[in-house]
Amino acid sequence: MAFNGSGTFNRLYSWVTDAANGVPITASRVDAEDDGFATGLSTCITKDGQTTVTANIPFNNNRLLEVADPTAATDAANFQTLTANEGVSVAGSSDVTLTTEQSLHNFLTFTGALTGNISVIFPTTQKLWMVRNATSGSYTLTCKVSGQTGVLVNQGDTQVLYGSGTDIEAAAPALTSNGAVRTRAGGSLGNIYENLRMQFGGNVGDGGVNTSNTSATTIGVVPGRGVVAVVCGRDQLGAGSKFFADLVLFGTGPMGPSAVSAVDGGSGAAARTYGISGSNFQVAMGATDGGYEIAMAFISAFRS
Repeated sequence: MAFNGSGTFNRLYSWVTDAANGVPITASRVDAEDDGFATGLSTCITKDGQTTVTANIPFNNNRLLEVADPTAATDAANFQTLTANEGVSVAGSSDVTLTTEQSLHNFLTFTGALTGNISVIFPTTQKLWMVRNATSGSYTLTCKVSGQTGVLVNQGDTQVLYGSGTDIEAAAPALTSNGAVRTRAGGSLGNIYENLRMQFGGNVGDGGVNTSNTSATTIGVVPGRGVVAVVCGRDQLGAGSKFFADLVLFGTGPMGPSAVSAVDGGSGAAARTYGISGSNFQVAMGATDGGYEIAMAFISAFRS
């Protein structure tokens, strides 16, 4: 009989009871009892790996201790693998293919001196990674699936990547080493707070550009659909001062601000017109509303 289905081992006989009842010890009874022991031992998990588990094991909220790092996609992952940063040397000028163990980590830092443009080859796995390009040398590093286009990760940048099963895609804008947000078009916005901060009498953060009358100020964006943050302030204080902040949704053509916050210094919010020209997002002021400092931040792109 061995185990009873709930993990309790049941013996067939009690030798004490048999002795009290005058039941003799026979070869058949001893063999039956020993066969139960053998069946029970064969059902147990052996510590040297001889046994193949045939059912799910309930651990009753207990932990598995000292689990090694996984080396295959079907291995159990320990907490360290899921949370620790994995350093990967990519020095030189040759493409580097991630090992299975490296690709199982969620956080990867690429290090080493580059002597040529390289690609880091990822598996065809549907997964998120956060990667950092900590290499040196004036060369590029692209994360991709073999034979595909992938994503270029600038030196010093940290980038969230998505493995679609076909290629590697950018899951979010990259962050530079000083915490700036990098646009999908490739330019750095500078610190996001500085870029959207209002400074009367000077530029608006790192993206401040003076616009006069109806001339357009532009920023590079990814063609398609997306969101741009626009902050604008006039170079004076007092009754004539004006400033505004818009979140502008754009598609194949200007779709107008989806949210507007304007503060009137005396004569109403400044007139402005939004538009798209090729890969540039544009804002132009009204004919009587020149002399403004404009900062624009390309926040995100999304698919139709």
